[in-house]
Amino acid sequence: MDFTVKRYSQLLHSLLAQGFSFLSVSAYIRLIPNFQSEITNLQTEITNLQTEISISPSEIRNPKSEIPQTPSSLPHAFVILRHDVDARPQNSLRLARLEHTLGIQGTYYFRIPHTFQPSIIQEIASLGHEIGYHYETLATIAKEGMRGRRDEETKRRRDEETKRRRDGETKRRRDEEMRRRRDEGTERRRDGETERRRDGETERRRDEENEKRL
Repeated sequence: MDFTVKRYSQLLHSLLAQGFSFLSVSAYIRLIPNFQSEITNLQTEITNLQTEISISPSEIRNPKSEIPQTPSSLPHAFVILRHDVDARPQNSLRLARLEHTLGIQGTYYFRIPHTFQPSIIQEIASLGHEIGYHYETLATIAKEGMRGRRDEETKRRRDEETKRRRDGETKRRRDEEMRRRRDEGTERRRDGETERRRDGETERRRDEENEKRL
């Protein structure tokens, strides 16, 4: 895919020519119905937190003051411009400069520590763009959860296989023991029968010998 600065510039010019407005992420959120009340609640929570932990207002950045002024309602046609800076933050700086020259504001999300370069972040922010944290904790938790379930399933299957083999070995040994006992019984009965026949034959010969003597 040809995604050079030149191509990106052509894309932005084309969207502007078609009447699209560009919104940062926070600007778009502010225009969602009923969100203003959520902002007010958030500011109240921040104020309470400042009081609880004894931090002066100058030490906490006010989210509302950082959100640029936007129309009172969503434009008819708009683009929510956000960039996930997963690699090569210097390229993101080039895009930020281009957007600034066109009067466009975007939102740039940086990963820590992968693309966290304060000098570049500060320059992008100075151009009027928003800076955010590329938040991956939920994705990481989800992956760990899936890995945990996968490990549990693997362990369950391994335990089942172990039990199956153990049960099979137990059955095999039991069958061998039963076969051994059965063979021993057969052999014992056969020996008994042979002995009875031999004793019978001996008795018959003795009787014949006694008759001859008489």
